[in-house]
Amino acid sequence: RAIACRHADVFRVAPLAHDPDEAVRLAVALRLPPGRLRALAGDPDREVRVRVALRLPPAELATMIADPDYYVRVLVAQRLPLPQLPRLAADPESEVRIVVAGRLEMPALLGMAADAEIPVRRIVARRLPRSLLDQLGDDDAWQVRWEVAQRGAGALLRALADEPEPDVA
Repeated sequence: RAIACRHADVFRVAPLAHDPDEAVRLAVALRLPPGRLRALAGDPDREVRVRVALRLPPAELATMIADPDYYVRVLVAQRLPLPQLPRLAADPESEVRIVVAGRLEMPALLGMAADAEIPVRRIVARRLPRSLLDQLGDDDAWQVRWEVAQRGAGALLRALADEPEPDVA
């Protein structure tokens, strides 16, 4: 049925979206027009939801923000319209927050400066306006302070010159 779905008329594959075989549903997800994919957004199979997240129109991706699989949420974070992106800023998975930090705009980006994960804070330090970098100048992680030192100016750089970490100083 999955092979037949790949060659069948696109108007005849929609009923197969509820097939018990995930390979068939995956073939359907690859064939359906993007506007008809929403029905597969809650599919029990991860690979089907991955294909849906890749093909669903960005305006409809909000339905997949709470997907149980982190990789699906990563794909959603890559394609979600910017006004909806702050909803993923507190995602439990750091890989999702890394993508969000790379796309988020001010002032929501500033809210991620206190993230628990170093890679997320490093991205925030790379993207914050220079005038706000002092908020990360005393970060616990030297990697974040290093990013701040790359872009900082004035008093912030003078403070970092006495840094105990040689790479930052």
